[in-house]
Amino acid sequence: MQPFAYNLTLAVLFAGAAAVGIWFLKWKKDWPLLDRVVAAPLAVGFVALLGMCASSVLQVPFFGWNAARLAPTFALVNGYRLYYPADTGPVLNSIYGPVTALVYLPATLAKAPTSALVGGGIVSVLLFFGPVVWLLVKMGKASHWMVEAAAFLCFGFITCYSYPLRYSAFCIHADAPALGLGGLACAVICLREREEEWKLLVASAVLAVLSVWAKQTMALMPVALAVWVLVRFGVASFRRYLLALCGAGLMVSVVFVLAFGPSAMFFNLFQLPSHHPWQGEKVKWLVQASYELLDESLLVLAVIVVGFVLRYSKNSSGLRSWRDDVRASNWPLFVLVGVFNTPAAVLNRVKIGGDMNALSVSLYFWMIGAMLLVVEMAETEEKIGAQTAKAALAMLVIGFMANATGRLKNLYSVAEVFRNNQQEVACRILRDNPGAVYFPNNPLAHLMTEGKLYHFSYGLIDRRLGGHTVTTEHFRAYVPPKAHAVFFGSVWPGNETMTREETMQYLPGFILKGKDSYGWTVYLRAER
Repeated sequence: MQPFAYNLTLAVLFAGAAAVGIWFLKWKKDWPLLDRVVAAPLAVGFVALLGMCASSVLQVPFFGWNAARLAPTFALVNGYRLYYPADTGPVLNSIYGPVTALVYLPATLAKAPTSALVGGGIVSVLLFFGPVVWLLVKMGKASHWMVEAAAFLCFGFITCYSYPLRYSAFCIHADAPALGLGGLACAVICLREREEEWKLLVASAVLAVLSVWAKQTMALMPVALAVWVLVRFGVASFRRYLLALCGAGLMVSVVFVLAFGPSAMFFNLFQLPSHHPWQGEKVKWLVQASYELLDESLLVLAVIVVGFVLRYSKNSSGLRSWRDDVRASNWPLFVLVGVFNTPAAVLNRVKIGGDMNALSVSLYFWMIGAMLLVVEMAETEEKIGAQTAKAALAMLVIGFMANATGRLKNLYSVAEVFRNNQQEVACRILRDNPGAVYFPNNPLAHLMTEGKLYHFSYGLIDRRLGGHTVTTEHFRAYVPPKAHAVFFGSVWPGNETMTREETMQYLPGFILKGKDSYGWTVYLRAER
């Protein structure tokens, strides 16, 4: 049962937001009717979206993978290397580029794991949504601000309702840095209006290279950007962009190789992931992953197709004029990037360890493309297209808001147990029992409490799947030497048995005692 004060606060917020909407409808008589209809639900929509985003950020500490993925960043500031060779060093899940670890450095300013994880979640949100906000502010028309606001609300609501996008937006992972930097690389190209603006080409190239160094599945995005530069700006700009990409790629790569070591980085980023097996029979999983991508993007692709038909079907000036109109728009760039990223999305999904968030490398860009197309239609002088786009935005916003109630109720239940997440509990146990307990699923707790980095259980699984099983000597060199207890929390419900079995095969002197009152699976050293 939620307390009266919380319910009252929600009621006041929504009543105030609804009053703003009524004011738009009743008193802005000088606005066209559809503009007032689009503006009316905006305030309520932003309150609902903000509550849903707050709920998702507050849940970050309760997902074990977030802490595990923040551990490499904390390891760096504690003097450890980001990448270790196959036969030495603590084993983490370090299969992504160094940009991912570096962008979460602000989270290391926190002194408690909950604060660090929430800070990391906020970094993800800023990276994910930042390019979208920037695009709308820079390219929208001030007189149609309600259209851009409604488009952003639709983008935000779809993100919260879509599992792949929600995972990418709110989790601490390589997704948000890769997508955010990739989105900015596209946005910078969109800002380029004159062929002599070479600085924007260089900025886009640097951002694109950094995106690839955040997550390898973005490798084809620079190719898509180069194709668009050729189509929109011509051969001369295409050559400049290729030169900028090569220069940025070389410089950034040299810096990272010198900083993190070529051999260890190649082993972790390329050799291990390339040897991970598929989740099952290849044809079956290719079909399944393709279907999942289509299913998740169906609404977005439908908006693009219908919007394209409505926007350009009335062009009677011939094929050349039609092509020129498309080339002058910004939305096709994002659709093109999503198409180029499709093979990587599908192939990432079919490998063991690939979850639905793998599809975001296409879905994210298609979402932005659809949003920009609808905004372009709503701001055009063609009356039927503009009215259709505005009516669609209003209906989508109202429809998405209707499903937000359950998420807002969840906000209080999350906040109520906020400080009792497993990372906080692990830190308390470690402070009370220094050096005596090993948390294989919670490397962040060891780093924040003891300043020590030990093996992460799923990192051991990664090594085995990649054909480099950790030896007993290597394992025992990087676990607490005097530990008399091993506590397993949850990284991900489907991995719990797997992580226990993988770790405990190296610790035969420990006996399973069951679960304690906090839900930890406990192993104790056998008495001699």
